[in-house]
Amino acid sequence: MVAIDLLAADSVYLRENLIEKFIEKQEKKAYLLNGCSIYLTHEPCIMCAMALIHSRVSTVYYLNKNAQVGALGSKYKLHTLKKTNHRFTVYHLEQINNGDIVNS
Repeated sequence: MVAIDLLAADSVYLRENLIEKFIEKQEKKAYLLNGCSIYLTHEPCIMCAMALIHSRVSTVYYLNKNAQVGALGSKYKLHTLKKTNHRFTVYHLEQINNGDIVNS
């Protein structure tokens, strides 16, 4: 019985140690998108634009404007607010007749 108890105690220690190591690794991984560019088909709403601010993207490109709730130029310009702790560059792209995409 003593041997089984010692073995069981040792395996619990190992399991806890593995979990701690996994958590430490996950905490060290970068979760931010520093230096990343995001390409979108539609202009994001306020909630999605705030998620982009929090994720620290550097540039956002989008094709279609959202006149009702667009937060990157159509209705609001959330990415330019001085009260936020991060700002990024936004480009609205337009598709011309031959399918080429140009910056508007």
